[in-house]
Amino acid sequence: HLKNKSGITLEGRGCVLRADGPVAPLWFENCRGLAVRDLVIDRKNSFNLHGMIRAVGERSLAVGLDAAHNPEWGTWAGELFVNLPRWRGRVEVLLEWDAATGRPATGGDNLGGWDLHWTYERSGPDEIVVQGPRRCTPAVGNRLMLRTHTRPAPALALSGCEGVEVMGVDIRAAGGVGLIAQRCRDFRVASCSTTPGPAGGGLYSDLKDATHFANCAGTITVEDC
Repeated sequence: HLKNKSGITLEGRGCVLRADGPVAPLWFENCRGLAVRDLVIDRKNSFNLHGMIRAVGERSLAVGLDAAHNPEWGTWAGELFVNLPRWRGRVEVLLEWDAATGRPATGGDNLGGWDLHWTYERSGPDEIVVQGPRRCTPAVGNRLMLRTHTRPAPALALSGCEGVEVMGVDIRAAGGVGLIAQRCRDFRVASCSTTPGPAGGGLYSDLKDATHFANCAGTITVEDC
């Protein structure tokens, strides 16, 4: 967390910054003439769960959750929770991904969001059964993202900064929006990317906005991203 600094340049030189828990890896507040370059931002664990759809019933589906590629999780009173150090989040949204294309099977939160309610029951050491209504019928063998839909830790957060350049930054995982800037002025993002990393099962870097600018002024430039 850097606050009230001027003329700061962070040169990553290709290094990987990997966060653990509900913390934003980079947070700048009221800085001037700020540059962040050539850096990979990743997380030890995702804030969501992902697994393989093993069976589909009329109002249920069984999902395998490989412990090697998921954070700790548990059920309580029919709800499913993701458990990370100093943070706990409830799963609220289901998103089916096509196993062949590596893309969402249909648009949006295709199996349902806040308008639907499911119950969850552990059926084995690495399996969860989801029961309840859904918007469409998923396919056995596809991947399922079980989203907590919270935003505790963006990859890069800026507030009240001016004259900012973010160049050559690759976001592989974030606990919320990839890059969020609020009350900033004159912002340039160049040659940046969001690349699916291990924390997202190789399918996604984050399930929120890649970039989000709120109450900013001046010129915002996005190039070659």
